Amino acid sequence: MISANNKTRAEPSTYALAVRLLMVVPAIGHALRMTSTDGASADPERMHHHMLLHALQNGACTYKDLIGRRHVSAPTLSRSIDVLVQRGWVERTENPTDRRQVVLNLTPAGHAEFAEAGERMTHAIATVLVGLTPAERIATEQSFEALQRVFSTCHASHPKSHIHPTAHRK
Repeated sequence: MISANNKTRAEPSTYALAVRLLMVVPAIGHALRMTSTDGASADPERMHHHMLLHALQNGACTYKDLIGRRHVSAPTLSRSIDVLVQRGWVERTENPTDRRQVVLNLTPAGHAEFAEAGERMTHAIATVLVGLTPAERIATEQSFEALQRVFSTCHASHPKSHIHPTAHRK
């Protein structure tokens, strides 16, 4: 038994936590989709583009690098990069040491869009989090620290292929 907020409760199973987390993620996504600059709801494609901009934020990389980081197919990535290039946010350059390889870089406009979109999304989430009590904010921060730790190690090994769907239902 664990004591939280002076209430004793049983430790939840990892399956129960996963169900709860999956219930929250769509609500977070909805709040983020409401952050477009033109006042319209941003579509999932726009969120995908933001994730690609995030992946490029730390410097140049190749298509192969992005496919590995984002876990998307080559055709999906290629279409998304085409859009980002058309918008002037990403540029393609030839690798000077291997002409067969294309290197992707954020343009100054891409860096600006990434920063502005990040600020819009942060503001949207912060507006929702105003509803938390001080104790809930502390508990949420602690939960995020734990989630960031387990998901960052999970991402490196990409374990989805060897976990049975009912393995954690206890």
